[in-house]
Amino acid sequence: MLPAGASVHPDVAAALRDCRRAFGGVALFSGVVNLLMLAGPLYMLQIYDRVLSSRSVLTLVVLSIFLVGAYAFQGALDFIRSRVVVRSAALLDQHLALAVHGAVIRLAIANRHPSEGPQPVRDLDLIRAFLTGAGPIAIVDLPWIPVFLLICFLIHPWLGLAATVGGIVLFTMALLTERASRTPARTAAQDAGMRSIMVEATRRGGETIVAMGMSGSLAQRWARVNNRYIAAVAGLSDVLCWLRGAYGLLC
Repeated sequence: MLPAGASVHPDVAAALRDCRRAFGGVALFSGVVNLLMLAGPLYMLQIYDRVLSSRSVLTLVVLSIFLVGAYAFQGALDFIRSRVVVRSAALLDQHLALAVHGAVIRLAIANRHPSEGPQPVRDLDLIRAFLTGAGPIAIVDLPWIPVFLLICFLIHPWLGLAATVGGIVLFTMALLTERASRTPARTAAQDAGMRSIMVEATRRGGETIVAMGMSGSLAQRWARVNNRYIAAVAGLSDVLCWLRGAYGLLC
């Protein structure tokens, strides 16, 4: 969420407008995919209600054919949805590439910290990685949670209550994990940029560094930055491991 009074950059707004139709298509595909996820439970309910009581093999075959068709259609839509998300991420990257390049030049002119120079490029890479991951799919699937909870309550109130409590616990864990991992992730990104810059500077000025006897001091500086980076990555990994362990216990 943007802070109060903040505005979206015109290039970002234009890129989002161009990708709006693709995002709408992803939301539509997600709606159909989520509806098709009910095929399995409905199939089992029909098995218990019709097949076991009537012992009709023909009914079992017909229901199984419908289930296979629903799963095949769901898989095809899921594949198309993933392809659309990847293409949308590439389109957004193409629209913002020039703006990001200009931001790198402005940071260099402003004499900012060297590690902040490539930060716009890293931010764009993170956005593209997020769009090509499971994040957008989870966001468009989120509005369907009340529908599934309502179905659970219709099946049995205790089942709906258990599903609701489990969802609240998982949401709370995800929120706490995001807050705990925010600082280590930012520190790791900054130190990673500094490490890359130091390596490139050492590679370019290797002869000068050796001639001036600066190898030892640069090595110590490199060790300090590298240790901070390792500590930040370790802290981030600890947070994520805690989340995976807690999720495994709940499931």
